[in-house]
Formats: sequence, structure tokens, C-alpha cells
Amino acid sequence: MKKIIIEITNSGAVKAKVEGVKGKRCLEYISILEELIEGETLEHELTHEFHEEEVDVKDQNHLSNNQN
Repeated sequence: MKKIIIEITNSGAVKAKVEGVKGKRCLEYISILEELIEGETLEHELTHEFHEEEVDVKDQNHLSNNQN
């Protein structure tokens, strides 16, 4: 499941964590959040999912068809 966990600290800073999104696509979610709150990323930490390769559904079908 894809989700963004958002925390607003007492000082008003917004912290966000993207889960369930592999590869660089997670950065798109952060960009959308930045637009919504009219803010910018001050620091970030990449999760293990960032380093995983996202498999497209078309790629999965192609791979399964080649296994015959």
C-alpha cells in the first residue's frame, strides 16, 4: 500500500515519510507535498525502498510470458 505519513512538529515543521513506493518515484510524492504546503525540503533521508527497483505491470507480464 502506498502512503505518506505526515507529522507536524510543535515548531510547525512538516516531516513526511513515503512508504510503499519504490525507486525515485517517492520523490514525486514529496514534490507534490511541497506544492500543497508551499514549502521546500530542508533535509531528507532515503529509505531502503528508494534503492529498490520499481517493476511496471507491463514488465511483470513480459517476464512471466518469457518463463514458458
